[in-house]
Amino acid sequence: MKVNYKKQIIAISCGFAMLISLFAFMAVISQNSKDVVESENNDAPAIGVRDSDRVNFLLLGCDRASGLTDVMMLVSVDTEGKRADIVQIPRDTYARYSKRSYKKLNGAMAILGGADKLCDFLSDSMGVDIDGYFVFTLDAFVKVVDAVGGVEIDLPFDMDYNDPYQGLSIHLDAGPQTLDGEAAEKFVRYRSGYVRGDLGRIDAQKLFMAAFIKKVSETMTPVSFVKMISAVMGDIQTNLDMKNITDLALTVLDIKAENVGMLTLAGEDIQISSGGAWYYVLSRSAAVRVLSEYLGAESDGSGFDCERVFCNPSYGEIMRIYDSDIEYHRSDVSDINQNGIGIQKR
Repeated sequence: MKVNYKKQIIAISCGFAMLISLFAFMAVISQNSKDVVESENNDAPAIGVRDSDRVNFLLLGCDRASGLTDVMMLVSVDTEGKRADIVQIPRDTYARYSKRSYKKLNGAMAILGGADKLCDFLSDSMGVDIDGYFVFTLDAFVKVVDAVGGVEIDLPFDMDYNDPYQGLSIHLDAGPQTLDGEAAEKFVRYRSGYVRGDLGRIDAQKLFMAAFIKKVSETMTPVSFVKMISAVMGDIQTNLDMKNITDLALTVLDIKAENVGMLTLAGEDIQISSGGAWYYVLSRSAAVRVLSEYLGAESDGSGFDCERVFCNPSYGEIMRIYDSDIEYHRSDVSDINQNGIGIQKR
């Protein structure tokens, strides 16, 4: 039987493209995390992916000035069920990852000493196996968007915001348009005008990722694939070796858009009266269900938060949220591209 190598290459490229589209998005809020990325232990040995039908990995994007991890996503690829799920962890998640006090989870990577330590913390506290991590720079995000010729997206409303401190000036009009790398960066960094605050920004991430995946899956060719990979090779850090990455990419070849889901760990915002800071407190029961259904954790919740790092018994309001059964919703890529997400302007 004659093998059509051209079609094979295109198929493999599209598989890589879908995976890379998820990886590259992690740089969206990173505001150039190059210094943070380079501080990681580059001599750490690459880990092998578990002998399992499920592969879980952590995607991280870091703030330019402070090194805070403003984007955190747990991605699970089910090779047997041919499904991929992206679980977003809000950056303001209330957590105790040091002996001193509870803090926002976006500071954990810097305080713990690297992405590998953050993987260990999340694995132990959430009761899930994490096979590896990817850390991305903002440069990777901009380059990938430009390499694929921009991303078509329907902006939900006009976005206007200026922050001289960050050198950020955002002025985007509502409606359908093609965002190049620079404009796409502004869209995903916009965070001040949503009714739901940072949760609105997280929903905007879903909107962009869905449009990005649609674009690369429809237009990727061997030439554009090589161009895209070449553009970002120097802006990615991972503890997976090339074989692991290749295996991961190949697993998505047969995954359809309607089988790529996105959801956010359910919880509720709260302002701590003692210091006035806002935090996001996870719902324990909702987290147990999400981690069990989409990342392979124990369904009885026996592995989740055994050390109570996501709650504080000293605060009744925090415990009220933690013990509440809060609803969550999984959206698939095809549904988001067809129907959008109800993101409201403040």
